[in-house]
Amino acid sequence: MRGFIRINGEPVVELDYDALHVVMLYHLRGIDIDLAQDPYNIIVGPEDRSIKKIALLTAINAPTEAKAIKGIRKALVDDGITGDILTDRSLRSLIARAKLAHTDISDDIASGKGIELQNIDSRIADAILTNLMALNIPALPVHDSFIVPQQYEGKLRQQMKDEYEKILGFEPGITKKDKRNFPKKWKNWHC
Repeated sequence: MRGFIRINGEPVVELDYDALHVVMLYHLRGIDIDLAQDPYNIIVGPEDRSIKKIALLTAINAPTEAKAIKGIRKALVDDGITGDILTDRSLRSLIARAKLAHTDISDDIASGKGIELQNIDSRIADAILTNLMALNIPALPVHDSFIVPQQYEGKLRQQMKDEYEKILGFEPGITKKDKRNFPKKWKNWHC
């Protein structure tokens, strides 16, 4: 429903960093990642992108593989996922395939690195919001995305790019969110 918010009566736009924590891991190592390739879809296997995304991000935050497996299972169950994917064997395989897809950052998977990434992205978000506030531009933060009145899309995009580059030295991928891209669990909701 975020795409239908109005700020001071104006329609809004939401800009999102592309695969922020995965991309940050590469950039922290001085490696520029090709954002034309989706870092979740390059993980080989039959799982949907959403499952691969949950698995990779959860594993980056977990300090060990055992905790990653437990965390991924909980996140999938909370998302309504059932079946064989929830077994230790399947989740261990998914983590191994994520490491194969991302060999340059494989030692960051199941390492607890997420806490460092959260600190960095919070510093970036704080700078963006502070700068927009100084420009009298109202903004709503949502994890690694920001919502502003449509007329400020360009200013928001520039702030997101500048603040990311100041800290990480690389240009980030930034995508405009589709207003009608609702999570599956909302597909039957009507306004």
